[in-house]
Amino acid sequence: MKKLFTSRSSAARWAGWLMTWTVTIIVLALLPACSRIRFPTSKPTAGPTRAAPTSAPTAKPKGTKTPGGAVATPTARTTVTGRSASVTDLQGQVEVRKSSTAPFAAATLGQVLQVGASLRTGDRGQATLQLIEGSIIRVTENTAFELTDLSGNQNNPKTVLGLDFGTLFVFAAKALGLSQFDIQTPSGVASVRGSYFSVKYSQGTIIVTCLESSAPCDFSTLGNSVTLRNGDKAVIDNLKFVLRVERMSQEDLSDFLTALPQAATILRTAFPSGTPTAGSTSTPTPTPTVFPSDTPTFGPVLIPVSTFTPTPTSTPTPTPTATCVPGVTVPCP
Repeated sequence: MKKLFTSRSSAARWAGWLMTWTVTIIVLALLPACSRIRFPTSKPTAGPTRAAPTSAPTAKPKGTKTPGGAVATPTARTTVTGRSASVTDLQGQVEVRKSSTAPFAAATLGQVLQVGASLRTGDRGQATLQLIEGSIIRVTENTAFELTDLSGNQNNPKTVLGLDFGTLFVFAAKALGLSQFDIQTPSGVASVRGSYFSVKYSQGTIIVTCLESSAPCDFSTLGNSVTLRNGDKAVIDNLKFVLRVERMSQEDLSDFLTALPQAATILRTAFPSGTPTAGSTSTPTPTPTVFPSDTPTFGPVLIPVSTFTPTPTSTPTPTPTATCVPGVTVPCP
């Protein structure tokens, strides 16, 4: 009996030890899996965090929305009031000033000139200005002028230049409605509508050249006006009070093409019978008229320096012949 009890106790102990080792092995096998399980704590955790921006957010630009919803940023622009002229070419000494009270300063390419601005060139100085509607002003050396009027708009502009001295070559853009382009000088005003023309003023003498014009190319002075044809030149000498109209010479044409090379495209229109040749002389327009000082006339005029008065000559008095009267002392034949 005692032996049976002893064997049963030993089996129970081995069974206990076997159970203990089995549980231990199971727990050790489950430990890696349990380490990946997170259990809630008593305190609530914060929501998902966001990465801090690397730089401060920029303000949204103001502008109009595009169809896609994006905001279009307006581009910066230079505000220009009314019509203006831009400097497109410079050679030698060229100076400008913004107004009659401002000092002159060196001109720069791309410079924009408004009404009231002036430009002058020195020896060998030349410049080109282009107006917003396409008209071109070529300034030769030793010239000074002012942008007196730049009114109207691109489709119907009015341009007035005040020429103090020197020479201006002008291409007044065509197809501009009732556009007007005037050059004022102390001796008179040249006015055109769509033309290649030039004006030179020096010491009281003005020369207006009308290379080509699809509309009247007029010059007025001292209350008188003259209309120039293609290839005509008007010469006005205010010191001698003489105005004459003549055809352009080969030298005149060469000067024009040097200043405005693009004028070569209209030579056939200006000179349908052929351009002037070297050595050709200008032919004055025939039949100038003399007008009284108080009564203006129109057309080519000639104001003479002095009036030719013929020297009076003596008229011989015929010698009376004797008349035969009967009864007198003188015998009749």
